[in-house]
Amino acid sequence: MWQDFLQLVFPRLCVLCYEPLVKQENFLCMHCINNLPYTHYWKERDNPAAQLFWGRVQLEWVIPFLHYTKQGRVQKMIHQIKYHNRPEMAEYLGMLFGNVLRHTCLCDAHAIMAVPLHPLRLRQRGYNQSEKIARGIAGVMKLPLWNGIIERKTWQKSQTLKSRYERWENVKDAFELINPLAVEGKHIILVDDVLTTGSTLEACANCLINDGKARVSIATLAKADLV
Repeated sequence: MWQDFLQLVFPRLCVLCYEPLVKQENFLCMHCINNLPYTHYWKERDNPAAQLFWGRVQLEWVIPFLHYTKQGRVQKMIHQIKYHNRPEMAEYLGMLFGNVLRHTCLCDAHAIMAVPLHPLRLRQRGYNQSEKIARGIAGVMKLPLWNGIIERKTWQKSQTLKSRYERWENVKDAFELINPLAVEGKHIILVDDVLTTGSTLEACANCLINDGKARVSIATLAKADLV
């Protein structure tokens, strides 16, 4: 009865359409979930996201969940996650993503890892949004979430306005593999929030592949379609 009263006074609203949510819904109503801009890239190994990495790093799969466009619905959700203290929404979206990934070739992975934040950035934000997404995926796929195996050594300012070359120069030596033996011979799903040029993911995956002899697939909540 108390929950019903709270819902009446402070109704839970969909973060996209602002319609009231029913009891079994969280953050998004079913209408908005059904109308998200899904990439469907999990159906095609040589998809446009995978092609970003051709000739750069050898990956198993590259699977973004959603298309990210300027002023679009996905940008709105990610902005809420990163800048409005909504880590629980990141985990929820990770669960939606996990329900797709568990029916793909990534179901043979050994573990899930998130692209780490630099400790200063982590302290500033209070959480790593990519780790929250990864946690949601891991829970659905029944896979361990590994933290602390790879660390970010440098802290760069936002890369939003940088070219692909400038982004790569910024991050090429940003990561260090702390425990190579833990990942040797393993298939790791590397998770990030948004795939843009792929420079950060490339640098992180290179650590796991070259220093750890791991196989790596990439899963991101979104792929930026910035035109």
